[in-house]
Amino acid sequence: MDIKEYQIRQNEFKRPVLITKDVHNIQKVHEMAASYDNSEVFVEALEEIFDVSQLAEEYVWMFCLNSAFRITGVFEVSHGAINSALFCSREILQKALLAGATGIVLAHCHPSGMVSPSSRDICVTKQLYDACNIIGIQLYDHVIVGCDSSLESFSFKKEKMMVNW
Repeated sequence: MDIKEYQIRQNEFKRPVLITKDVHNIQKVHEMAASYDNSEVFVEALEEIFDVSQLAEEYVWMFCLNSAFRITGVFEVSHGAINSALFCSREILQKALLAGATGIVLAHCHPSGMVSPSSRDICVTKQLYDACNIIGIQLYDHVIVGCDSSLESFSFKKEKMMVNW
């Protein structure tokens, strides 16, 4: 399965445009039947594309999904410090719209290996969920991955944290 890694650049009119940074052929993701309700697919994709188990700083990524719930692209949204990475709902939604996504999955890593969400993680996920609903893009999940060889993860969807939002 080919997953495009996208970036946003400015054109000559200072307008954002989508460019393909790289194309990753990830057979394991294809074999796992990628869908929005299988957080392991996103963890495996992060490891294959970004070597998440080796990272020493927090990163935030967004997977774009089409109406058939297939991964069509991935963006690096933010790169931070050892225990934080900032991102804004506006930039995430801009990327999703330019990529033609009907749904997204947010993912970020915790270099500490501890995958429990912080209160800040919960707050920004709720804010993004609300913003997505306003413009008609579904936030299917937010996955937190530990940066170690076990690749332990936490899924907001699996833990039913997004049910009552």
